Amino acid sequence: MAYTLLFIFISILFSFETFLNISSTLKKNLLKASLISYLLFFALRWRTGTDWPSYYGFFKDNFSLSDFMDSQFEIGYVWLNFILKSIYANYTFFLLIFTGCITYFYFKTFNNVRVHSQLAILYLFSTVGTPIRQTLSVAIIMFAYKYVVEKRILKFLIFTLIASLFHRSALIFLPFYFLLNIKISDTKIVVLYFLSILIGNSGILNDFVLNFASSIIFNDSGSEVMSDKLTTIFSSSEFVREISLFSQIISLSTSFAFIIIFLWTKKKYFERDVEFNIYFKIYIFGLILSRLFIGPLSEFARFNNYFSGATIFLFSLILLKQVSLKKTLIFLLMIVYSYSKLVETHSKYPDLYYPYLTIFETERVNVY
Repeated sequence: MAYTLLFIFISILFSFETFLNISSTLKKNLLKASLISYLLFFALRWRTGTDWPSYYGFFKDNFSLSDFMDSQFEIGYVWLNFILKSIYANYTFFLLIFTGCITYFYFKTFNNVRVHSQLAILYLFSTVGTPIRQTLSVAIIMFAYKYVVEKRILKFLIFTLIASLFHRSALIFLPFYFLLNIKISDTKIVVLYFLSILIGNSGILNDFVLNFASSIIFNDSGSEVMSDKLTTIFSSSEFVREISLFSQIISLSTSFAFIIIFLWTKKKYFERDVEFNIYFKIYIFGLILSRLFIGPLSEFARFNNYFSGATIFLFSLILLKQVSLKKTLIFLLMIVYSYSKLVETHSKYPDLYYPYLTIFETERVNVY
């Protein structure tokens, strides 16, 4: 119920921004309202999610810097825990600052005249879920999108490296700076996407990834942290998870429908729009990664999280060009899509979201 109520609240703000002629100041204030709601919703939670014991235990059971350093977590997350615990040894305080960092980058990214900010928050709330290390890393990468568009490689590299300090997987985005700035026809991009579907479903990558991972796990010269991480992934039941045929059909149909919408609007409105073209490439490359690593390799499909944010920017630009009926249809499409993703994610991984507890439920919570 709590998730649905917040979804409804953000949807109402989404409708205001879509159909009312609001000023830039009011738009900024609405963005602040939705972000504050997002911040409090996740920062004041307690014992929610399967990752809670490991994150809470990491904060609670370590005291010195050497204690915190003796872990598999990235250096940025380690230092953030150490510094904040040194200031105030309260986990809710840590969650407020950590989630605040995420919302800060969301604000810096979506406080833009060409971005439909409430659509962005609604989409992220529905698809990303409870903030964890990768959530902050993804937020930083989305902020760095603009440096790809502006071709400012130094700033792009700096923020991508900062993102990797909280989740190493952010480094997957580095080479795409160059790929995104190469002129590739839409036809070739779409062909690559369909090839990725065939390769992913063929299982060709399975043996390669398994052999590569094994060489790291059992090779003494390999990174101990990476070895531990891969061992955890490959020994987990979540790693070997088959995707049902029905789920694949729905996913492919949705992606194909979005591609058609983006290509049609690009041809009509955005043929020479550099920003739209970059975001479209980001979206397609993300789809390619998710299709290559499907089924038993679905754990690696989380790389797509760094690319899926392009959906926000593409539909934001499309909404700016639409009036009356078309705008209403796109609005309804995004509401239905976002809510379906919320339901799908919560149904697939209920332990990550339920029961939703807060620090105010004192009869059920022993606040640290």
